[in-house]
Amino acid sequence: MADRTDTDLVETGFPEIDHQHQRLIDGLNHLIAGILTGENTAITLAAFDKICELWQNHCQSEEKVLESQGSPRVAVMKAEHDRILRRLEGFRRAFAEDPEVFRAGTDVGEIRRLAIRHFRQYDKVEFDGLRSST
Repeated sequence: MADRTDTDLVETGFPEIDHQHQRLIDGLNHLIAGILTGENTAITLAAFDKICELWQNHCQSEEKVLESQGSPRVAVMKAEHDRILRRLEGFRRAFAEDPEVFRAGTDVGEIRRLAIRHFRQYDKVEFDGLRSST
């Protein structure tokens, strides 16, 4: 599973965004641990719901910062945010339908990799650009 060094690689220099990245990584680690250890289904579904809520709040914050800085890539980021939210919600639905099948047939690490990949490929690049232009 992840350690804190993951966030070192995705720091944006915008404290609010960096804090949200850390909260998402911590929440994803907790969610994945619950899935892998067979935690109570209701608790795991609540963890999925919390991740989806954190993701939506994070995306709104990012989009607001990008808009305020005049970034031309707001629409691209919004589309990527929506794509990842749909994937997270799909994972949640699959888990809710049959937790045992989900545990047996799903690479749960993919849930976390979606966020990390986004942080590295989109957030870091975009926010580095904003910092260098100010």
